[in-house]
Amino acid sequence: VGDILRYPILEDLAPLLTSSTLTHDQSMVEGEVNLTPIQHYFFESDVIVDKHHYNQSAQLSSKARLDKNILSQSFEALVKHHDALRLRYYEASGEMVQYNLDYKAGKNTVHFYDLSNETDWQAQLDTLCEALQSSFDLSEGNLFQMAHFQLPESDHLVFIAHHLIIDGVSWR
Repeated sequence: VGDILRYPILEDLAPLLTSSTLTHDQSMVEGEVNLTPIQHYFFESDVIVDKHHYNQSAQLSSKARLDKNILSQSFEALVKHHDALRLRYYEASGEMVQYNLDYKAGKNTVHFYDLSNETDWQAQLDTLCEALQSSFDLSEGNLFQMAHFQLPESDHLVFIAHHLIIDGVSWR
């Protein structure tokens, strides 16, 4: 980080780069995982009233129709690869426990909605998105959800993630 701040121009920074052959274990993480300091703060704080509903969303649109099978396969691969997307939380002996569920034990599905024949599709889309965001349950999961909306002239993808699995800076 110090070099990046000292040499903000890539041409000046390039001579300092070195090659690394360090590899990291990419096997699936399952079981109990220690809470991070910010996660401890989240559970101990009274600032956030509804801890289940503390999530963020992003919506993408496509003029081309999206293939449901490819979306489902992509979502499953994403959840399988990123362990944090399978986290669950429960209380034990007065402490919050973070548990990484086995991939096959989760409900890793895309929500599909066909609103292509609806006249007030925007209101229905808003209602459905609010319902999805309100459906989060820390002990049951899924803390990352994807919804596909087929609209009259486009398709929309909505991604919803709880702040426990991704912070606002990384989300952007």
